[in-house]
Amino acid sequence: MLPDLEIPFMVLLFGTTVPTHLLLHSLLGSLTIGTLLASAITVFIYPKLTSAIFPIDKIKVKEKSCFSINLLFSCAIGCLSHVLLDVTNHSYNPVFWPFLAPTETPSPIVAVLGGTGNASLLMHVLMLVLFAALFVNKRENFWEQLLVGELFDAQKSQISLSLAFLSKPLTPRLQQPLTPRKRLWLT
Repeated sequence: MLPDLEIPFMVLLFGTTVPTHLLLHSLLGSLTIGTLLASAITVFIYPKLTSAIFPIDKIKVKEKSCFSINLLFSCAIGCLSHVLLDVTNHSYNPVFWPFLAPTETPSPIVAVLGGTGNASLLMHVLMLVLFAALFVNKRENFWEQLLVGELFDAQKSQISLSLAFLSKPLTPRLQQPLTPRKRLWLT
């Protein structure tokens, strides 16, 4: 959502006569300035704001919100995905600004989806369904798991266990003698 922070400033400074999406809605701006702003907000503001609104331990949020390469990468992915999702919601997006004018990059996806209203409704419904699926799947301590990051840490540990299992050489297992049960299963 960080790229949308530029919209109120664009409207206050220039009114609605110029495009409201510009710097932070471009690939270049979202991956540089957007990532740095999102990282700073995550480190300095997010722990206080999250613990004030939701019943989450502020210390736990601060521990997870410290500056790191993973944080930079996550913020870059978040800003980039916002810009790319906006291509499906708005009739124009300055994705290639400053190399192309903001209005020179129309969204072909919006026309395919039936216009701005239909495209926006479709994307909002899709996001709502994904959120509901996460909520139903992880109801216990949902907000803490989602906002602190432990919702995905459990999945990451399962993935790393799977990868560790796959990285073991298979030859020792294949050299073991086959038991009658294994022979029956192989036939």
